[in-house]
Amino acid sequence: MDIKPDPRSVDHLIRDWRHRTLTLLTQAGVTEATDIIEKSQLLEAYFFDGNFKNFEAQDSETLIFLNFKMKMVRFYLGKNITNIPKIIEMIAELKPYFLDHIIESVKDKPLSEIMKDRYGANFY
Repeated sequence: MDIKPDPRSVDHLIRDWRHRTLTLLTQAGVTEATDIIEKSQLLEAYFFDGNFKNFEAQDSETLIFLNFKMKMVRFYLGKNITNIPKIIEMIAELKPYFLDHIIESVKDKPLSEIMKDRYGANFY
């Protein structure tokens, strides 16, 4: 299932997630262009399985986890933590406690219903 068809819910994600990443990395103190690009590519691989243009959320769990990953990355970058592999590791450790109960609650819901929920599609 493609997460992109409802522009009211994710248009800002499609349009400017890289801009937000650039802004967050720069505010966190990453100023070298090569570092920004490298870290952005790591995040693209993490968020979208390395292929933003063709990424599709296959189920509600994928969509909710994407939302969680983006919010947590934003939080850590906001705290000037710029070690992307360490951020990814911390998110993996936090997921069972903070996210698994939410994923369980949406397992049987169609993606279209989740996308209508302003919290379910509140990316980055």
